Amino acid sequence: MGESRKLLLIILNICYFGTKMAKVGFEFMKRVMFAALIFIAAILITAHPASGRNYKHKLEDYLDAAHRLWGFSGAVLVADHGRILLNRGYGMSNQDLGEPNTPETRFFIGSITKQFTAAAILALQEDSLLNIDDSIAKYLPDYPPDPGNRITIKELLTHTSGIPNYTDDAELIVRRSIPMTPEQIIEIFKYRPLEFEPGSRFKYSNSGYVLLGKIIEAVSGQSYEAFMHHRIFKPAGMNNTGYGRRESGIPNRADGYTTSSNGRVIDALPVDFSVMFSSGALYSTVEDMHRWDGLLYTEKLLKKESINSMFEPFKGNYGFGWYIESRFGRRHAYHGGFLDGFNTITDRWLDDSLEIIVFSNEDEAPVAKIARGISAIAFDQRFESPLRKRAIATTPRRVKEYEGVYRIDEGAYQFISLEDDTLYTHLRGMPLQAILPQSDDTFFFACDNNKILAFRRDSQGQVLGF
Repeated sequence: MGESRKLLLIILNICYFGTKMAKVGFEFMKRVMFAALIFIAAILITAHPASGRNYKHKLEDYLDAAHRLWGFSGAVLVADHGRILLNRGYGMSNQDLGEPNTPETRFFIGSITKQFTAAAILALQEDSLLNIDDSIAKYLPDYPPDPGNRITIKELLTHTSGIPNYTDDAELIVRRSIPMTPEQIIEIFKYRPLEFEPGSRFKYSNSGYVLLGKIIEAVSGQSYEAFMHHRIFKPAGMNNTGYGRRESGIPNRADGYTTSSNGRVIDALPVDFSVMFSSGALYSTVEDMHRWDGLLYTEKLLKKESINSMFEPFKGNYGFGWYIESRFGRRHAYHGGFLDGFNTITDRWLDDSLEIIVFSNEDEAPVAKIARGISAIAFDQRFESPLRKRAIATTPRRVKEYEGVYRIDEGAYQFISLEDDTLYTHLRGMPLQAILPQSDDTFFFACDNNKILAFRRDSQGQVLGF
């Protein structure tokens, strides 16, 4: 039954009730009708905007503009209380062959993998095969006992273990297209000192989720890939989700692209997904993610207690494979995923049953901004419309002036580096973001051209900061 029809029935019932009460007394009837009007107003004020016809049209207009003006390429699915409002592909999955992106296109989802790894751990706990409060040494006998005896599975799940993030390793960044075993990955960080006492702080660490993958293998007696298929994806009906492999063809898979210094879209570096293992090696489709979202409102895959624990924020507002925050006065859970050639995000508005999935096969795509715009439309909030910008011509010598390390806060630094005539900026442990020249000393982000970075100079013309 539609919301408007429900409201009409409420009004008719109230009117009927009010007429009956007229026999009792006019004053009493007035009070009843006044209360009824307040009740109706409250329904109208709090009603989800998705019930309106214009909401879908606004979504379509916004995504069309993002494709046209931001060059967005990928697939988007938006659903409200399980009802799909938008489910479309944009741009090309393979530019050479002219194959379009569709809702069935498979994208590598990067760190969105973590929510599935976390779900697998909780499933094993429900099967009484592990306890997340146990130390990791109990399941990983080859891991150094100090700190293995001091770190719990829960601290791996919540990025509070203190284990250094292996993807910060400069050598790994260079050799990320070469296959690695999980054991080789663990060798990178297993003997390094902890960055802080376990449980005392939050710091995002892919290392912890690689160890979770090894625990899944140790406890289940299966490979991570096999366990995920049989325990999570197959029961969930997620037939287009799996573990990424470069050596075997994946039908209907999107090719990954990136943006060059002159703003052209080019082939991205072919990363070997074994380098990410259980922290980021899965692929999926927006439609499979919609199936996953629906299951998290049931107990078909996990018990309610386990599902609720995923969305309980700990330090850093991180749960088990999800960030949790309050936005627009509503509880919001989300996680992004980034790999060379791919940028993805999945949103769950926990109290509104609103789901937003934005996948792109272009790693500079502003997927988080697009998801924020969609949610702002859904909740009738202000949002930024897409803009078109073009980079101006400049010289490598001129651009090189901006290279350096910039202090932005106590113990926090922004790195600006030049690669292949393109300027990139990033925080330690975060992906590189290309910035393109807009004017003298002013650059816009390739992944979000509403956002600029402006450098400042001293009286001698030397770059001081931004």
